[in-house]
Amino acid sequence: MTAKKLLAGLVALAVLGSGCGVRASGVITGGSAPTGPADGVGLYLVANNRLTPVLRATRGQLTPSETLTLLAGGPDADELAQGMTSAIPADIGIVDVVSDPSGAKVMVSADVTTLSAIAVDQIVCTVSGTTAANVRAPGSGSFTVTLVGAGGRSRGPKSCPV
Repeated sequence: MTAKKLLAGLVALAVLGSGCGVRASGVITGGSAPTGPADGVGLYLVANNRLTPVLRATRGQLTPSETLTLLAGGPDADELAQGMTSAIPADIGIVDVVSDPSGAKVMVSADVTTLSAIAVDQIVCTVSGTTAANVRAPGSGSFTVTLVGAGGRSRGPKSCPV
């Protein structure tokens, strides 16, 4: 056996014998997984004509209606600087959000049939993210959102496409 082969074998044996430095341990359990943002609220804005989730800092937890009012206000200065926009009309009024384990109904003061598809998706995804984890029963299927506007016209039920 040559010296090179012997040296290579000793190096391989040393590497295998040293392990990776991680000691064996028992199962380590943790608490429950978080159900939502701990320091803000998730909103869906638009970047490059695509829905983009963002975390907006808030003081305390917001209701779904308050979250949608925040969304309707459009991007803040930091989000604008990152190229975020909103397809939701600035004058839309969020009247109420009613939810149950299968979905939510969002009542707005505008005619929902005039909203663009991406504006509807912004609302649907934001409501789904803020509401579904809090009201949906495990194994109950997808969470849908229906928008109801002026004159009783509606859009949905619709699931978040992202």
